[in-house]
Amino acid sequence: MSKICLYNSDNVKAAPAYEIEGDKVYSQGTVQYTIVGNTVYQGPFGGGISACTFDEQHIYINAQPAYTVEGDKIYKGPFAGGIIAWTIVKE
Repeated sequence: MSKICLYNSDNVKAAPAYEIEGDKVYSQGTVQYTIVGNTVYQGPFGGGISACTFDEQHIYINAQPAYTVEGDKIYKGPFAGGIIAWTIVKE
């Protein structure tokens, strides 16, 4: 199974902030979120409190586009460019 790592900013030499494997999102080896469809839930189970939803272009928090995905970068805010929140690396 492939793993997707999210690195803070564009510093891919540091440890990843998050690692996504299957439907689980890990931070420092601990499950932080579970992905069900296009919804991300807090904790190791799919259900309960929703942290965010997403599509191919945005990550939504409270139905507002909080992050924008473009290529291997995730930018803060509803548009690409500006402050990089995470860099995506597929392993």
